[in-house]
Amino acid sequence: MVNPALLDHVLTVTTADRVIFSTDYPFQQPTRDEITAFLGHFASEEDRRTFSSANAAALFGLDV
Repeated sequence: MVNPALLDHVLTVTTADRVIFSTDYPFQQPTRDEITAFLGHFASEEDRRTFSSANAAALFGLDV
């Protein structure tokens, strides 16, 4: 769920490099605008990129 309150809570106990963005498709289907607004809650562009793609790329051994 793209809930900024949950994101804020997670970031109080860990850092952006320890979490990965995902959705519960097909049960939740956030729009592009909802995802963009959610990612806007990160303090920096680097944290947004880390959370939204870099962590998954590193986990799965992908080049980005």
